[in-house]
Amino acid sequence: LPDKARARLAPGVSGKAACLVREVAAGVIAVVKRTPRGKQLSFVVDAAEDFVAPVDEGDLSEILGNLVENATRFAKSLVHVSASARAGEVIITVVDDGPGIPEAARHAALLRGVQLDSKGGGSGLGLAIVSDIVEAYGGRLEMANANAGLAVTIYLPRHG
Repeated sequence: LPDKARARLAPGVSGKAACLVREVAAGVIAVVKRTPRGKQLSFVVDAAEDFVAPVDEGDLSEILGNLVENATRFAKSLVHVSASARAGEVIITVVDDGPGIPEAARHAALLRGVQLDSKGGGSGLGLAIVSDIVEAYGGRLEMANANAGLAVTIYLPRHG
């Protein structure tokens, strides 16, 4: 089963699942850095070595894989992944320094098969898959234009 289907079939798995964000992010970035586009960019991971997210490692890899791949497509020079915690939530953000997405188009970006760019190369499924996985864990996804790019933030409830 695709990761999103696995996550969807196992709601509540978030109560027991956990993985190291920095380790998963580093693995995703190592793969992306081998691509022609990835070789042109800088990547930063801002997460403590022992920072844990309440999500299955495969699901976090799918989430970060899609978000980092999207950021890589649009970034001018930098992709930044950060993780933090606050009042019952784990917050993971992927920011690029590309053009961002107009606020009016953000909802459409989450729909299956919708691509907002004319570059091609994608299926229009990435953000929809991320949103499905995050929702299966009781979380949410938000997008906002950052200083010079797009910030996609996922919020996951902490358990225990």
